[in-house]
Amino acid sequence: PGHWEAWLREPVRFDEALAEAAAEPAAVIEMGAHPVMAAAVRAAFGSRLIAYACTMRRGEPGAFVRSQRAALPGFAAGLEAALRGLSVSLPRRGAFVLDYDADFAVQ
Repeated sequence: PGHWEAWLREPVRFDEALAEAAAEPAAVIEMGAHPVMAAAVRAAFGSRLIAYACTMRRGEPGAFVRSQRAALPGFAAGLEAALRGLSVSLPRRGAFVLDYDADFAVQ
């Protein structure tokens, strides 16, 4: 709860994080219910943005989202091949996967 409370009361400093990330060419995947950060990401990265993708869009039917999820293993394999040889360190604390199969859960 403290983390979310801080987000409500304190600046998020997203622009600073984007500026630091945009120092190098990158591909960006926005995880969320709608690509609300697309314009900010594209503006920050400019020509250094290799690719931008979002995971969902408001109003997409559940069948479409499920078809996109079905394609994820192939995407993951391609991403792994593209990143092979790079040193990437991601925190694993508290990570979990939510697996919903109801239309309302993917909207």
